[in-house]
Amino acid sequence: MTEHPCKNCLADISHLRSDAEFCSENCRDVWHRHTGQLQYKSGIPKSGVPGVTYCTKLRHWRVKHKKLYLCMKKTLEEAIEAKERHRDLMLVCRATAERAKELLIEEMKDAR
Repeated sequence: MTEHPCKNCLADISHLRSDAEFCSENCRDVWHRHTGQLQYKSGIPKSGVPGVTYCTKLRHWRVKHKKLYLCMKKTLEEAIEAKERHRDLMLVCRATAERAKELLIEEMKDAR
């Protein structure tokens, strides 16, 4: 058994395999997402987050939540933040998916 830090979160991990680099699959996905190494076989970028996909025509990230189109964002980080904010608005405000989308769009307009 070997002990070494996780490559992503630096938590100590003990593993039977000496080549294990991550403490969990989630840490592995996050690390690959931030280093830009997740790609489909065709070379299209992969977000690693359900509901966030890359649009090859516009070269932006498309954000969907609860089968509802939310927005397009230039960077992956912005797209993930928009999806998380939509989820938070649904939970905190107890709003429907459509109402939370309206609130999210208003926030994005105010931020400009």
